[in-house]
Amino acid sequence: MTLKVSELVGTAGTFKIVSDATSNATAEVNVTGGAGKLYSVDISVAGSSGYSNVKFKLTSGTATVGTTEPDLQLAVFGGGSERFDFPNGLSFDQITFWSTADFATSSTSNPANTTIVTLLTS
Repeated sequence: MTLKVSELVGTAGTFKIVSDATSNATAEVNVTGGAGKLYSVDISVAGSSGYSNVKFKLTSGTATVGTTEPDLQLAVFGGGSERFDFPNGLSFDQITFWSTADFATSSTSNPANTTIVTLLTS
């Protein structure tokens, strides 16, 4: 398992950094352990072709890869890195995420390239 969760406590509040160094078509379930806000998502994709589609379920309950309609989906081309910021934060009950090679909800194929996903939450 390559999922790591770190907690930062400071005067601005308590934040969690969630990092998955090999995000794939296996769901990482309730990665923060509860409700909060999502402030940013960084996605880095190795290789030089194809897309990695990172899908998020932001509500409570089970997520079934290939069946569950994601609440949020972000795509990054192979060899690229993108940061997606949500300055006011996206509220969530829990965060579950997974990455697939295709955009369709029904996709259960792993991305062709290593996909690194990092989240900043409170």
